Amino acid sequence: MMRIGIDAIHVSRGHKGASRFERSIIKTIAEQKSEHEFIVFLDCDHVRLDLPTSGTITYVTARVCNLLCWEQFQLPLLAHRYQVHCLITLADRIPLIYRGDIVTYLFEIPDYRHRMSKVTGVTLYQRASDLLTRLMFPSSLSRAACIATASQFTNRDLQTQYGISSSKIKVVHADADDEFQPTHDQVHLDKVRRSYGAPDGYVLHLSTNDPRDNTPVALAAFSDARLPVSKKLLIAGGGGLESTGLASLISELGLSDRIVLIGFQTGQSLVDLYQAADAYIDPSLYEGFGFQVLEAMACGVPVLCSNTTSLPEVVGTAAMTYPPSDARGFALGLEAVLSTGDQATGMRKAGLEQAQLFSWNRTVKQLVRICETISD
Repeated sequence: MMRIGIDAIHVSRGHKGASRFERSIIKTIAEQKSEHEFIVFLDCDHVRLDLPTSGTITYVTARVCNLLCWEQFQLPLLAHRYQVHCLITLADRIPLIYRGDIVTYLFEIPDYRHRMSKVTGVTLYQRASDLLTRLMFPSSLSRAACIATASQFTNRDLQTQYGISSSKIKVVHADADDEFQPTHDQVHLDKVRRSYGAPDGYVLHLSTNDPRDNTPVALAAFSDARLPVSKKLLIAGGGGLESTGLASLISELGLSDRIVLIGFQTGQSLVDLYQAADAYIDPSLYEGFGFQVLEAMACGVPVLCSNTTSLPEVVGTAAMTYPPSDARGFALGLEAVLSTGDQATGMRKAGLEQAQLFSWNRTVKQLVRICETISD
C-alpha cells in the first residue's frame, strides 16, 4: 500500500482546467476501490467545497497566503508530515526544499502564457509570477520523478523545447465530467434558448478575455457566415469586452443585435449552454488540452475548432478544423452545419463517439500506476 499525496489547491480557486481536473480526480478516487491511501491537500474545508468522502481519502486543510508560499513551503512540509510516498501536483514550480518523489501533471509549458503576458493587460503580479515560473520551470522538470502531460502535443513540446527524455514523460489525457451529456428534452432546450434571447438558436463561443481564445476570428466568421439574422452568437466567459477592443469590433461588424454576452458560467448552466447550442466554435490559438471542445462533443454539439496544438488530438475526425486565422473557413463551416441537417447529425454522432474515448477512471489508474512504478 502507498500513501499518495494530491495537491488540490486549485479546487477552491475557480473553475478553470486545473480546478476541474483536481476535483474530477478526487471524485473518481472516491468512487474507485484502491489499496492505496490518498492524502488530499487543500486550503478550504472539503465539505464546503462539496468534495466526496471515502475510506481511502484523508483531507488536510491549511490556510494559504499565496500560491508561491503554498508550492514552495506549505505543501512540501505537509507532504513530509503525512509521509506521502509520492506527490501529484499540477504546479509548474516544484518545491525546492522537498526531496520526495513528485509527479507533475502539465497541461502546457509556461512559455506561451509568458509571451502573452508581455502583450496583454495582465497584472504586474501575474507577470512576475509568470517570469518566476519560467525561471524555475527547467529545474522543476529535472527534479520531477515523472512528468505526466495532458496531450501528446505537450509531450512533444517538452522534448523539443526542453530536451526532456521521452522515457520521463507519460501522456495521461483528462476527460469531461459526467454532467456533460446530451439531452433530448426539447422543451428544456427551447427554454434555455429563450432565456438567452435566442429562440431561433445560437452558436456558442467561450471567451475569458484571453487572447488565446481568438475571439476576433469567431466574430468575423459569424459575421461572414450566411445565416438567418435571428441566429445569435452567445459568448460566455469572464468579464466584459471593453478592455480587449472586442466591443468596438462587434459594432464595426454590425453584430450588436446578434451577440449575447452572458458572463462566466459553471455547473448546470454551462451544460445547458452546450446542449442547446447549434454549434460550438473555438478558433483557439493554443490549447494544452481542449476541455471545451471535449465538453461540447460530450453534449452532442457539432464542433468547429482550430487545427493546431492539442485540439486535433482531442477532436479526432469528429470536428471541422481550420487554421486559427481562417475566418472564412470557419464561416463556411458554420453555414454547412447550420443549414444541412445531415451534416449536423453526423457531427453530433461522431462527437459523442469521440468523447467516449476519454475516461477519468483511466486517468486516475494511469496516475496511480506512475506512482507505483516510481516507488518500485
